[in-house]
Amino acid sequence: MFISEHLFFLLNLLVMKRTFDCTKAVPLHIQLCGDDKYKIEEVKVTGFIGERDFALLTEMSQENGKLRVLDLSDITETECEIYSPAADDTYCPTVGIRDDAFANSVRLEVVVLPRNIEMIGNRAFSGCTNLRDIDIPEKVLVWHLAFRNCPLLEEFYIGRKEDLNYVCEDSFSDSIKRYNCDFDKMAR
Repeated sequence: MFISEHLFFLLNLLVMKRTFDCTKAVPLHIQLCGDDKYKIEEVKVTGFIGERDFALLTEMSQENGKLRVLDLSDITETECEIYSPAADDTYCPTVGIRDDAFANSVRLEVVVLPRNIEMIGNRAFSGCTNLRDIDIPEKVLVWHLAFRNCPLLEEFYIGRKEDLNYVCEDSFSDSIKRYNCDFDKMAR
């Protein structure tokens, strides 16, 4: 009896935190199926993320799921489209977070983005009411309403004046209380 209880406890620990190395041939939605997806609290995804994988991660971080920590730091390629209202065109960056990717993912608290990310789409994290920690790399284009209604995001750091060209003016609407800039240091 003790061994089976101990084994059950260890299996539950493994399900709560998982790492997935994904490719186009073996994407996340193929590797992770069934009810296990609703038990995972922390996930690290490496390699490739496709459209269906974004949908799966969103489902895991909404009301029925438990996903709180999402580490995408080692993503090398994504399959996503980001629409530009100003240009009336769609972009497909090599590494990006698609429009509405994690909208209303109320369980998400921490997101680690890849350093090589090019774009964060429209409303990508909109309505993530528990999101409190996300480090946005420099030179990322942050589209409209990307972080709308994320009340626990209190501060946004901008390292250089040039980085402002990459953030749409409404990207953080109803979220950020203040911007922290290093413009003075750049002049020295």
